[in-house]
Amino acid sequence: MLQQKKDNLPIRAAFPGSVFRNEKVNRSNHFVFHQYQAVVVDKGITMKDLIGTVDLMFKTLYGPDVVVRYRCKYYPEVEPGVGPDMQCFSCHGKGCPLCKYAGWIEMGGSGMIHPKVLEAAGIDSKIWSGFAFGMGLDRWTMAQKNIKDIRTLMGGNLAYKPNEL
Repeated sequence: MLQQKKDNLPIRAAFPGSVFRNEKVNRSNHFVFHQYQAVVVDKGITMKDLIGTVDLMFKTLYGPDVVVRYRCKYYPEVEPGVGPDMQCFSCHGKGCPLCKYAGWIEMGGSGMIHPKVLEAAGIDSKIWSGFAFGMGLDRWTMAQKNIKDIRTLMGGNLAYKPNEL
């Protein structure tokens, strides 16, 4: 995508879609999930821009009192990488089966686009910088609607009505 857009800088793009992976199904994980990815490339983009954008998303969806933390994570296409976690909406940080007794739910991955990724796309990393993030829409929906098991969303049970979710 970066290579296709390199002649139309700056870039602000979002991509929703389905993700398939080899995953054991449980309350918080499924082998298919829906993800929202975003990429921003511009002059002077910093980690402050990334965290400000992700914080704004959390506060817009869950209100001004949402508690978010960022943990260092490794993703090969970004440097540094961070994982935003939201305080568990089920137990409010006390620990429960949904959050695996951690008090937090991992909501996605993010980071500053690695200069080598920009260069590989033909973008001069001395001039341009950017960030990328991906968030699981299923976990966002679970948090927003207080759904305690992802299988509720994925099970194909036609008895569920949209207004019940």
